[in-house]
Amino acid sequence: PVANLDTFKLFTAFCAARGLTMFGFDISNAFLHAEIEETLFCDPPKGWTNFDTKQQCWQLLRALYGTKQAGHLWNKLLVKFLTEFGFVQCEADPCLFVYNRDGVFAALVLWVDDIAVGCDVTFKDRFLSALRHNFKVSDSASGQEVELFIGLTVDQRGDFITLSHKHFISSEIKRLGLENSRKVST
Repeated sequence: PVANLDTFKLFTAFCAARGLTMFGFDISNAFLHAEIEETLFCDPPKGWTNFDTKQQCWQLLRALYGTKQAGHLWNKLLVKFLTEFGFVQCEADPCLFVYNRDGVFAALVLWVDDIAVGCDVTFKDRFLSALRHNFKVSDSASGQEVELFIGLTVDQRGDFITLSHKHFISSEIKRLGLENSRKVST
């Protein structure tokens, strides 16, 4: 499952109202972290040559992108990690989680392997450390303030958070070769 867009907007408004900073985390090769629960076989990839044996198929030990079980198994593993960390899963949207312990509050929203957390820097550092202990976390954007999430540009300035399609519009203009076109007010 992925978060509903309305849930993400509510999450953003909540972060702004509480003065929480939105940080982003990305799990590398997320599905490969989950173990397969049943016996599942697949053909070796095209071009694979193994001269030592004449294997006709491989048994999968981990969830693999493209298998029906992969998304479910990954989500099950991540939910287990989050609840053990202290988050409570929302009943209305299973991709929204809340942490409220010992005066520390945080909210978290999931989009497959992308995670946005609204929290303070101390909680972010503790959460990132736990994530890295359990999963391979992409270093490029993990732990940084969210600038782009589920295709939306996120602009955080103090207690204000603005969502827009600025990144999408810019990429479409480039894709269509319209960067040098004259701008006209409408």
